[in-house]
Amino acid sequence: MIFIGHKPNRADFLNFLDGVEYDSANKSKLVGSLAGEPVYFISLADYVATKKASGRAKDFSDLAMLRSARPDLVM
Repeated sequence: MIFIGHKPNRADFLNFLDGVEYDSANKSKLVGSLAGEPVYFISLADYVATKKASGRAKDFSDLAMLRSARPDLVM
């Protein structure tokens, strides 16, 4: 894990995933742009899978908030 900055403005970059294989996540990644440079994000489905696989209360809380914001999502 790589940390850039200091709380509360810190960015955490993970170099591992639980709940999804790298090749699968890489194939379904989303491309965005930051300061004119491409940046890559895991898909929403893979994001949900990683949150479920973590087993952490914080991640389950995140999923509950996501469910309330996006009731159309199947989780």
